[in-house]
Amino acid sequence: MKFNNTFDYHKQLPNISMDDYGKTKKIELGKSIKDKTKIYLDTKYWVCFRNVKMGVEKDANIIDLYELLKLLIESKRAICPISDIIFDEILKQKDEKKLNASIELIDSFSKGVVLISEIDRVMLEILYFLRKNTKSKNTVFPSDLMVWTKPALIYGDCIPSETAFSREEELAIQKSYFDLIWQQSFSDMLRQIGINKLRQMPNRPNISDTINKDCANNISELDSFKTVFRIEIAGTIDAVSPLIQNSLIYFYQKETGNVFNVKDTDASKHVNMFKNLISHLFEQKKDNGFLPTLKVNAGIHAGIRWDKKRLYKENDFPDFEHAKAAIPYCDMFFTEKSLKHLLESKSLAYDKEYGCKIAAKPTDALSLAQTI
Repeated sequence: MKFNNTFDYHKQLPNISMDDYGKTKKIELGKSIKDKTKIYLDTKYWVCFRNVKMGVEKDANIIDLYELLKLLIESKRAICPISDIIFDEILKQKDEKKLNASIELIDSFSKGVVLISEIDRVMLEILYFLRKNTKSKNTVFPSDLMVWTKPALIYGDCIPSETAFSREEELAIQKSYFDLIWQQSFSDMLRQIGINKLRQMPNRPNISDTINKDCANNISELDSFKTVFRIEIAGTIDAVSPLIQNSLIYFYQKETGNVFNVKDTDASKHVNMFKNLISHLFEQKKDNGFLPTLKVNAGIHAGIRWDKKRLYKENDFPDFEHAKAAIPYCDMFFTEKSLKHLLESKSLAYDKEYGCKIAAKPTDALSLAQTI
């Protein structure tokens, strides 16, 4: 990877903050892929395509789909962005040849385009909601333009701070470092960090048994899907209370230029007011497309709980993360049969609401890809 040192360039622009510079780069990236069909592949499809790349796949439909996607990507008509959950699952491969082939495939099909983490997406959506529905002095960019980042930032922006340098020098260092990592591919990360260190990322806990017990204890409350959704949206919003508080503080500071002192202000009061507001909007179906990650999460769990014969399984949770990334921000989603059925169910119909076409069978995925 060739890198041009941009330190001297950034030293001449001390008025551009690191925050604003990072936003500019993400907006540029979002605009560059705006007209491309975004196809989100769950891990099953990435593994199948890896097998094609290695010459061991037997399914002719998978091979045809791989070749078609490769053509669409090379002709700049489509792209297959990835998320942190895909990367986590791909890294679990113990066979280094398969892992390296997977990483090369991801670099080729994603073109280095990554969805920001779920935490960052939720905060971004909250800020977009606030700016769009207030007299914000800041330019309002839609969430679907700003949810994209690069491989080295897949787990969030990590920029050096509180160094021994002057404020101006540190800012120039931060922006030039950002330029460096912005250029890195997944293959670069693998070479520089090493497989073993990347695999040391903590595993996500299995909470299926805990949730199943909770559902069994509260089954008498579930008299309608509307009731279940109301319970799930309340739980979803409660779970992100810290993100809501951080977003409100950030919004206040950006709008006023003042520092928000948590000690002197009852932040929880404002957080609760905001939680009540968005709960009401969701329940009344007046959310108007805002806060899609929260809505998709609540809807998925409501759909599972409303099916009283359905129990959560450990593998459900990565699938749910795929759905929360794909449905609001991609045009197509190739996934598992059960998840497709849930997302397209009459109660949710998220494929129609968000304009994301879903396929589970390779033949159906091939038919969708042929429409691009």
